[in-house]
Amino acid sequence: MIIYTKSLALELIKEKITVNVVSPGVAENSWDLEEMISKLPAKRPATLLEINHAVGFFINPNSDYITGQILEFSGGCSLWL
Repeated sequence: MIIYTKSLALELIKEKITVNVVSPGVAENSWDLEEMISKLPAKRPATLLEINHAVGFFINPNSDYITGQILEFSGGCSLWL
């Protein structure tokens, strides 16, 4: 998905089309939520509204210079060592 996003972003930038990805981790509607919460650095799932705001960032006209990016929206899961 990452390579596809970056390739598509490179192809479409000449058409002034941006391509970005919001990659949510555990959200409030996830399966096995109770089991996952204890493993999350943030100790809570993302709300659907928070994910919506992340998507809104990319579709805002003020973000039209940002393309080919992956926003990991996972409450710190990538910090696990």
